[in-house]
Amino acid sequence: MNYLIIGNGVAGVEAAINIRKYDSLSKIKIITSSNHLHYYRPRLISYLTGNLKIEQLIIYREDFYQNKGIENLLGKEIKEIDTTNQNIKSTDGKKYVYDKLLIATGASSFKPPIPGSDIPGVFTLRSIKDAKEILTYSSDKKEITILGGGILGIEIADKLKRPNNNITIIEMFDRLLPRQLDKDGAFILENILKKRGLNFILNNSVSAIKGSKRVEKITLRDENEINSECIIISAGIRPNIHIAKQSGIETNKGILIDNNFQTSIKNIFSAGDCSEHNERIYGLWSVSKEQGKLAGLSMLGNTVDYKGSLPSTTLKVTDIDLFSSGDFDFKNPDKVYTKKDDNSYLKIVIKNGKIVGAIALGNKQAVVDFKSVISDTKPLNIVNDYFK
Repeated sequence: MNYLIIGNGVAGVEAAINIRKYDSLSKIKIITSSNHLHYYRPRLISYLTGNLKIEQLIIYREDFYQNKGIENLLGKEIKEIDTTNQNIKSTDGKKYVYDKLLIATGASSFKPPIPGSDIPGVFTLRSIKDAKEILTYSSDKKEITILGGGILGIEIADKLKRPNNNITIIEMFDRLLPRQLDKDGAFILENILKKRGLNFILNNSVSAIKGSKRVEKITLRDENEINSECIIISAGIRPNIHIAKQSGIETNKGILIDNNFQTSIKNIFSAGDCSEHNERIYGLWSVSKEQGKLAGLSMLGNTVDYKGSLPSTTLKVTDIDLFSSGDFDFKNPDKVYTKKDDNSYLKIVIKNGKIVGAIALGNKQAVVDFKSVISDTKPLNIVNDYFK
């Protein structure tokens, strides 16, 4: 049996590891356009501090794959998938035959069509190459702007903040983290971050980026202008579906998969940020890891019956503990518990005896306990103490 995996992100690598766990004889190849071994993408943020080496991002060294009999083919661009003869062709003319194929091509940063966004000094963060370029370019810049007040945007701002620079986050919604926090939680987080020296422009967006040889100014939707020498766009992701779409595999915003990660074509599976399950694309490392493991089991012939994942997010900002999961604006809940002060905010939403939404900000132990209850490793009543 030949197992072929396109993409060496977390979904692809976890699938390969799980296949090998239960099948010691079949051939497993991972083919990727990346020139790097599988690395911990969420830690790219920490590289922006300047205190981390690229080698520290790599999760598994080459000997790990060799010991498991998993072949890594780096720097290979896929030209086409021949779904009839079950092979793929790379741009260097090589052909690779498969019995089972996993498409785990991930996603790319979305760059909105803002006039001037092609001027030098405008970046997105998705790869090691991006992180290197941002760190080098921003090192001597005084005015840095982040477009997007989501998790990634806030983490980038935190890691790039230095005593000698000003960092401004521009968010189109009226609050930070609109997908992870309600208004009360967002207000508390904003005030905490302001005390750290970050600046915010909310309920606004960028209409143009200006500069001759490099970025110099930003024009806002309300026609005000601000100075900026470096811009990092954090506006979400778009699944990499081109190779699947041109091969006749059904796609929507992502590659369409069923509950067993099977695509519309026999023996071809998909998982991770490129895949769409029940009209949902998660774009979360933890979900991609889970999907990769299950896709590997499915490729082995098992019925996994994936029902979807409960999305959860943790903010990786020094000395700020934040965990958010599920739907914290759930309609018709049985109970809602909240507790807040200037530096912390807790919220639990309960329906049918289960937590359907949770926020823990500024309380490290609550973050741990809320995670545990949601993952069913601790009983529900453990959260009661936080709301007495």
